[in-house]
Amino acid sequence: MPNLHGELKKLYCNLAGAPLPELLSVLLQVGVPSHILYGSDWPYTALALCTHVADEVDQTALLGEV
Repeated sequence: MPNLHGELKKLYCNLAGAPLPELLSVLLQVGVPSHILYGSDWPYTALALCTHVADEVDQTALLGEV
């Protein structure tokens, strides 16, 4: 049986939506930081919200150690 934690490290994850703080925190615990990507979901999500989330991701202290 495959190691679940090892299998999770193979995944690429998209931070579209509202990833902070819960989603990003969990992904950093189980995933590989270089496999965590930001996708805005634009044009289905309003540009102002996409920009706001991108700014939050860019400024979060959670990524300060990555």
